[in-house]
Amino acid sequence: MPNLDEELQDRSDQDFQDVAQQPEVDEEEQQEEQRRMEAMANYQQQQRRQNQAQQSVQGAVNTVQTAQKWYKRYQKTVVVLQFLGATFPVWGTILLALFVIMGFVGGCNGSTEFRIASLGACEPFIVGTGGQSGGAGQTTTIPSGLLSVIPQQYVKPSAFGPAKFDYPKLNPNFANIVNQIMSQAQSQGLNVLVTSALRQPGGPEGYSCHYLGEAVDIDFQPAIPIGANQTPANAALIDKLLTIVRAAGPGFVQDEYRRPSRGATAGHVHLGLTSDPNCTGRQSEVAQYSGEYTMPY
Repeated sequence: MPNLDEELQDRSDQDFQDVAQQPEVDEEEQQEEQRRMEAMANYQQQQRRQNQAQQSVQGAVNTVQTAQKWYKRYQKTVVVLQFLGATFPVWGTILLALFVIMGFVGGCNGSTEFRIASLGACEPFIVGTGGQSGGAGQTTTIPSGLLSVIPQQYVKPSAFGPAKFDYPKLNPNFANIVNQIMSQAQSQGLNVLVTSALRQPGGPEGYSCHYLGEAVDIDFQPAIPIGANQTPANAALIDKLLTIVRAAGPGFVQDEYRRPSRGATAGHVHLGLTSDPNCTGRQSEVAQYSGEYTMPY
């Protein structure tokens, strides 16, 4: 029995020791866990610092790349500006000329018609293309505009000027026809000159297509007199001139050597731009040419 009691006592003492030592084991585990958590926190902090460092480096790289791109653009801009500066005498002159032209010439109705801006809106009128005296002719609409000057070699100087109320200017389309006629006539040996073109209101003559710059008189030098019975030589010259005139295609042609109009004071060939020899009903258009009554040479 004594042995049994001792054994029980020993076991009881051992259990007590185990229970007493248990808290010491739990505290060590807690300390170990805390060390692990601190180590993990330190690692995470190091990772964050590394990430921040990498982001800073990448940001610096991006900044450098952006600066390089802008520098390349700057270099290209400098090259372009240097080129423009070197070629300014060329393109600057062209640009200035275009601005001047655009300042004076405007489009009409989206077509190839033109007008001078100082004249205001385009005012169309009818152009005849018939080639026979008093013929109807096909008509087209063109705008009125600044008159063209007849080349000086085609005009008789003594027939023009303020004292004559007559000026060597014509509607641009009609001027092309007249210049063609004069060039053909002179090249074929006919000594002819223009003796009347744009007439100014106030002269001895009444209203006519001359007031619109759409009629012209051509006479031989020396002059061939009015008369139905011309000499064969003069008749041949007149017929030759009429052939050249009609071939150019004006709207109206009249032989005022042999069939002069009422009030004619000298023989000539009269031609007009349109088929209407009197430009009937267009008196209101005369005022737009008030600035044209000056001698161009």
